[in-house]
Amino acid sequence: MMNNLGQNLPMLSPSQLKKIEILEASLNLISDSGYQAFSLTNIQRESGIAKALIRYHYPSLNHILQDLMIQLSVEGQNLASLDSEDSPVEIKISNQIYGSFQWAKNQPKWSRFFSFIYYAAQFDKELYRMHQETLSKGLARFNKNISKISPKISKKKTEQHSLACQNLLIGSILRMSSVQDFDNIEKYAETCVISIEKILEITIPRKNLI
Repeated sequence: MMNNLGQNLPMLSPSQLKKIEILEASLNLISDSGYQAFSLTNIQRESGIAKALIRYHYPSLNHILQDLMIQLSVEGQNLASLDSEDSPVEIKISNQIYGSFQWAKNQPKWSRFFSFIYYAAQFDKELYRMHQETLSKGLARFNKNISKISPKISKKKTEQHSLACQNLLIGSILRMSSVQDFDNIEKYAETCVISIEKILEITIPRKNLI
């Protein structure tokens, strides 16, 4: 399967395979042409699946988006699984930053999907809700790590720092992904790391990005 959808799963039923085809077509539409291209007619053209069958599996476009956002969340959880509980907090934060940049480069379809959904969510309440649910997992990871830097930092301050760090990371990846400027990935990552170091007052270990 393309775009990691359906990969590393046991044998799928014909119904599950059809849903993956619909999701792949939707992912391709949004990542290649923007959120405005996401329509039932375009999904039919992209996938070759009849509209009636698309509606059978997904009663609405929001149901399709829901499954795509779940998959996007899984991608984020896979990044978090790289952390070891015994690792210093600086290493964990470094893993989160550099892992996110590497993911964006390795998964250009998903990174462009993320970019388009991020902007479209500002104008759609339901999409905004789904998007915030996905972002909350990355925010919780920052929050968990930052809380270990100093026990003296208040919970409110930790949350503020976590949000600022996440916004810097997302903003950097959005700028890179929106123009697919992956040749300069090291520059985007370094700028992001320096800004986060200033907020947290720590030194973040650098990593090579392939």
